[in-house]
Amino acid sequence: MITVYKQVREGTVWFKSGHFYTIAYTNFENDPMPTGVMLNYIKGAHPKTGNYHNYIQMINMNYVPRNYRKKFVNDWKQTLINNKGDVLLTWKKIRSRFPYLQFALRRYFVGKNYIRNQKEVINEDLEKVVVSSYTRDYSLTAFKQSLKIKAGAKGSRRRTNLSNRPSSRNKWFGAPV
Repeated sequence: MITVYKQVREGTVWFKSGHFYTIAYTNFENDPMPTGVMLNYIKGAHPKTGNYHNYIQMINMNYVPRNYRKKFVNDWKQTLINNKGDVLLTWKKIRSRFPYLQFALRRYFVGKNYIRNQKEVINEDLEKVVVSSYTRDYSLTAFKQSLKIKAGAKGSRRRTNLSNRPSSRNKWFGAPV
């Protein structure tokens, strides 16, 4: 049975939902040093398929354009302060309040020493760490990945869930990027 947790301990750091972290991820595809906000921790075997899940879901801020990073950090920082750090960031909240973060969702495996050098980003350094990472901007990479075409039944073409969006970056985000 798959269980979703609000927090998990990996190494010496407790990962909590709604908090920002920087990690070194050894099983990376594009970004070896993600900086992101954690949604949840998923663990367990799927009841029908038997596939085992053991990962953290995070919104990797390096896949979000810089102006939207700043917008989200300012909004979310105030939420963290108002609730004294006891917040729950869910996929439903992302889809309704922050739709520009949807395509930056990433899964990071826990265990087998995949996550190293994990560190929570404190509120005082939040904007400096998250927004000003000029060397790590994968927003165009994420945009291209979301528009990939997958093969459907009998060679027909169908698009991914996010490909229903406009093909222009400016239309995608709703403003010039």
